[in-house]
Amino acid sequence: MNYSDRYRLRKRELGLCSVCGTQPIWRPKSPFCTSCKDKHNFDAKCYYVKNRSTRLASIKSYAVKNKKMALDAYGSNCSCCGEDTIEFLTIDHIEGYKKWVGNPRGGKDLYRWLRHHNFPPGFDVLCMNCNFAKGHFGYCPHKNVKSIDTPPASIQSGC
Repeated sequence: MNYSDRYRLRKRELGLCSVCGTQPIWRPKSPFCTSCKDKHNFDAKCYYVKNRSTRLASIKSYAVKNKKMALDAYGSNCSCCGEDTIEFLTIDHIEGYKKWVGNPRGGKDLYRWLRHHNFPPGFDVLCMNCNFAKGHFGYCPHKNVKSIDTPPASIQSGC
């Protein structure tokens, strides 16, 4: 720990701002007084505005990388219909997401969670259509293909 770190720590222990060292901190776990907090927030906002496009591109490329890694780990095409276009593919919780306590339901957070947990079993690759049908109807229509000529059972029984 260098001198400036020790200085900040000592000021914080005394309940003073770790930047200016003269004003009391504005809440217990904050390292800043109100004036230094406002300056810090302003500087952070300016940085964000100046670097917004670069930051968003970086976040997007990280999310795409995680998605590709997850799809490669579980298979690169839909296990139901065989779709292989990456924009249409997603990860499916085989037994439903409620079994997996602590993991996200979907999207970029799920891909990151899978990567950090070394791609555990219990997940599958489906296209968005198959995944929606499985979640909404309980089955995928590709697995339960019926003839178009056969009317649904409710129509046949007269109800």
